[in-house]
Amino acid sequence: MKAIEFDFTDAATPEMRTALLRLIERAATLDEIFEEWFLTQRGRFGLSFATDDDDNQIPETLALFFDTTDGDSILCATISHSELIKAYPQVAPFNIFVKGWKVESPSLELHEQKYKRWLQRLGFTPSYALMARIGSRSGALSVMVSFALSGRGIAEAHHIVKWTPFFGQVFRGN
Repeated sequence: MKAIEFDFTDAATPEMRTALLRLIERAATLDEIFEEWFLTQRGRFGLSFATDDDDNQIPETLALFFDTTDGDSILCATISHSELIKAYPQVAPFNIFVKGWKVESPSLELHEQKYKRWLQRLGFTPSYALMARIGSRSGALSVMVSFALSGRGIAEAHHIVKWTPFFGQVFRGN
């Protein structure tokens, strides 16, 4: 992918800097970056709209965030919208699915059928056992890109570092 700017933090070692620069330059899609940084290196990965030093949104740009597994920021790379649209032509900005905010609760009101059809095209299916929609990594990255392209969305992939099983209790009422 062609990045516009690279902003490394002090936590980035020279080895990390070299490896991430090479990774981004040789990757054609976020899938390749995700495979290496998130799955192989076990780092965190995020995607959002880009802002300047005064926190103003930079038009037609997105930010890729790279953190260590401990959450230390390593890099923010800025890329153009067109770069991601070229790699993910089936993705539309998430805001095309939004009707507005529900008055009685702080949640979005969506064009449900349109959104569900789009998720279905991406390969998502409902899993009642997991109480979630499940799909491919490519589908998940498409959703991340959609949020970022909306100009308001931030999407992040991170590993669950500590899993504690929950054992439910049976409550009997009168």
